[in-house]
Amino acid sequence: MIRIHRIPLAALAAGAIVTAAAAPALADGGPVSVSGTVTSATTLSGLSGSITFPTGSGGSTVTATGAESYSVSTNDAAGYTLTITPGSTTLTDPNSLRTIPNSDVSVAEVGANGTSGSFSGSNPLTVDHAGVPATRSYNENWSLMIPAAQAAGSYAEQFTYLALGN
Repeated sequence: MIRIHRIPLAALAAGAIVTAAAAPALADGGPVSVSGTVTSATTLSGLSGSITFPTGSGGSTVTATGAESYSVSTNDAAGYTLTITPGSTTLTDPNSLRTIPNSDVSVAEVGANGTSGSFSGSNPLTVDHAGVPATRSYNENWSLMIPAAQAAGSYAEQFTYLALGN
C-alpha cells in the first residue's frame, strides 16, 4: 500500500507541492511445506476379447495372424509385468469333452516388445517385464499345433491377460 501525505498549503513555499510515499509494512513469515500424492496406475487396453484359429486337420499347425493388438501403460516407478494365464490345462470340446493340451498353444510377439512362448499347463506365460514407467504396444500371432489323431470338434479355453504394477 502506498500512502500519500498532504501538507497544508500554508506550510509550503509558493508553487511547491510535496508528496511522500511510505514503504509497505512487511510481516514476518515462515516456510510452508507443500505436498501431494500421485497414485500408481497400470492399464491394459485394446484386447479383442476373442481369438479364433483357422480350421485345421490333425497333424497341422494353424495360426491366428494378428490375433491380438493391445497396449499396456503404467506410471509405477518399478514398471509392470504382463502375463497370459490359461483357465485350465487344456482346450476342451464341450460336446465330446475331448481335449488338446495348452502346451500345443503358442504366442508369438510380433514387434519390438514382449517375448514369445508356449503355455505349460495352467501356468502363466510372462509376455513382458518393464522395469520403469512405460507405455508399450503388443501385437501377437497365436498358433495351435493340432495333434495328429485329434478328433474333430470345436475346442475352446479362456485365457486371462494381466498387467500388474511391480
